[in-house]
Amino acid sequence: MEQKPPLLSVNPCPRASELPRLVDKDVEILTPEQVKEMLTKAPKELIPRLALQLFAGIRTEELSRLKWDAVNLRMGVIRVAHTWKVIPPPDMDRGNGLRGRG
Repeated sequence: MEQKPPLLSVNPCPRASELPRLVDKDVEILTPEQVKEMLTKAPKELIPRLALQLFAGIRTEELSRLKWDAVNLRMGVIRVAHTWKVIPPPDMDRGNGLRGRG
C-alpha cells in the first residue's frame, strides 16, 4: 500500500491571505492625445522604444530581447519569432545559480 507523506502541522504561509489579490481589469488603450503627449515629453533616446511598443504592439519583454538580425529596415519588418523566458531546472539552486546536485 502506498504511504502518504505526513501533513504539515503548521501553515508554512500564515500571511498568504494578506497578500494583495489580482484584479482582473480591462486593458487601457491610450488616446491619440495621450500618445502624442507621451512621445513629446519622453527623452529622445526612449522614443524609438516607445514607438515600437505603441505602434507595433511589441511587449517590453519582447523588445528587450530583440536582436538586430530580426530587424529588416529595408523591408520595414521586425520579426518577433518568440519570447524567451528562462526557467531554471527543478534542481537549480536559485540562491547562487549553481546546481544543487553533482
